[in-house]
Amino acid sequence: MKLGIIGAPEAKTLVHAKELGLDFVEFDLNPTEFFGRPLDEVVKNQDEIKKAIEETGVEVGAVGRWASHILDENGDVIEAEWSEVKKAIDFGAALGAKHYLCSVAYVPQLSYYKNITGGY
Repeated sequence: MKLGIIGAPEAKTLVHAKELGLDFVEFDLNPTEFFGRPLDEVVKNQDEIKKAIEETGVEVGAVGRWASHILDENGDVIEAEWSEVKKAIDFGAALGAKHYLCSVAYVPQLSYYKNITGGY
């Protein structure tokens, strides 16, 4: 079993995980209204984080994006948020993350059936 910690998407998080004897970190890349930072700012740290991965041996095991509302009240994709989701996935992939974690984009205006099936 590997042990990890959730932390800010910064190189110092990997250093801290190494100091704690942990194997991996999870970076949560939430929308700004849910305690996140703009992804364009986070991505700027990618090379520094890659260097910290090499130096510490701590991996980025997962990236997550929680409270991401990608559907509007009609069930249509909100393109701006979908673009942010794809940035988060690409960022994780570039860092070698094996997992992407997210919340369900439940839309209260839609029926339970449409929420779980997409209406198909």
